[in-house]
Amino acid sequence: MPYSVSIVEDRAEVAGRLREQLLAATEFVFSAYYANAEQALAGIEKDACELLLLDIGLPGMSGVDAIPFLLKTRPALKIVVLTVFENPSLITRALGYGAKGYLLKGIAAELLHAELKVVMLGGSALTAAVAAQLMEKFETPAEAPDTASLTPREKEVLNLLALGMTYTDCADDLEISPHTVRRHIENIYAKLNINSRAEIIRLFQNADV
Repeated sequence: MPYSVSIVEDRAEVAGRLREQLLAATEFVFSAYYANAEQALAGIEKDACELLLLDIGLPGMSGVDAIPFLLKTRPALKIVVLTVFENPSLITRALGYGAKGYLLKGIAAELLHAELKVVMLGGSALTAAVAAQLMEKFETPAEAPDTASLTPREKEVLNLLALGMTYTDCADDLEISPHTVRRHIENIYAKLNINSRAEIIRLFQNADV
C-alpha cells in the first residue's frame, strides 16, 4: 500500500511542488495540506496520513513547537521536518521532540523519496549537511552539570523539559501555573549555567536527575 502524506507549509507554491514530487512516486499518496501549525493541530486527529512533512518557519506557532502537540494527538504519526533552517539548536529540538527526520528544502525528489521511505520503514532521515552539524555538535559529549543545587520541584521540571515537554505541558503535568514553571526554569538556567531548552534535552535526556 502507498504511504499517505500530509504537508504543513505556509507557502502554497512550495506545498504544490512537494505534492507533485510525492505523487511522482508510486509509494506515496497525498492526504491533506495545512498552511500553518494551528490548522494542522485542528485537523490532524481526523487526518489519516501516516507521515507529516512539517515546515519550521510558519506564521503563528513554529513547526518545532507544534511537534509534541501533534504527537500527543497522533502518537504513531511520523513527522519529518522539511525546512531551510540549519540551526543546530532547532535540529536538536525537533529531534528531541520526536521528529523522525530533518531534511533541507531543495533536496532532490529521488533522494526525498528515498529518505521518506527509510522513515516509514522505521529509520531516520537526515540531510547530509544536517548530519554533519549533529556529528560536530556531539563529537565531544558535554558532561551534564551537577543538579545538587536544584530543589525537588526544579528537578521535576528539569526532567519534564528533558523529555521535550513544553512549558504548558509541564504546568499541566505538575498541576502548577505556566508562570510558576517559567520561574523554576529561570532558576534552573541560572543554577546550572544553561541557556536553552535544547541544551537541557541534549545534556539530560538520558540522565536520571
